[in-house]
Amino acid sequence: MNVGDCQVFVSDQEKSGGIPGINGIRLSGILLSLLFVFSFSGTGADLANAAAEKTDETVGAAEQAKDENLKKTQQLNDFKMRGHESSFPEQAKSLAKDYRETAKRIMEQGCDPKPVLDAAAYFEKQSEAF
Repeated sequence: MNVGDCQVFVSDQEKSGGIPGINGIRLSGILLSLLFVFSFSGTGADLANAAAEKTDETVGAAEQAKDENLKKTQQLNDFKMRGHESSFPEQAKSLAKDYRETAKRIMEQGCDPKPVLDAAAYFEKQSEAF
């Protein structure tokens, strides 16, 4: 037998330059699985952060609603109490007058009297409500 007559049996995987013992489909499945695992390992933390932020937003909205409810309740109680006080309209008119005089002095000194005028308007409105 001549050396040229020898036939060497080589598997298809070795001919294609692949890794012996692992075919192409199996290798791509492993790589795909690893890619899947590594892509979601960082996403888990992102999902946890997003859930925490959503919880914070929900808690903030609940607290804001509670504060608004409390404010409305206090306003209703104040309104009821003012209705029972017979001298409140005169007191409110007097306060409005005092605030307007104070605003005049503030304006003479060159400052902004708007907040004081707003308070005067508020008490004027309250005096007319009763």
